[in-house]
Amino acid sequence: LALMLINGTPYRLLFGSDVVNDGVYLELQDPRLPGHQVVLVAFRSDKDGQVSITAFEKEIPLLVVMQFLDAVRTEWPAAGV
Repeated sequence: LALMLINGTPYRLLFGSDVVNDGVYLELQDPRLPGHQVVLVAFRSDKDGQVSITAFEKEIPLLVVMQFLDAVRTEWPAAGV
């Protein structure tokens, strides 16, 4: 678990393993939402290395998306994100 400060909001970054889908994920949680709701998830498949992004909110500020993608690039530099 790490914190990412974006426009004064301390978003949470959580890295984990997804055994069922055979890969790893990085999720961004918004502390302003109930239960620190997940707003973005990046998933990297162990099968083929492909990375996909899923959004769980309709409107996410562009700066939040861009900084999340920067975090994904840092975690998985070879993923081509």
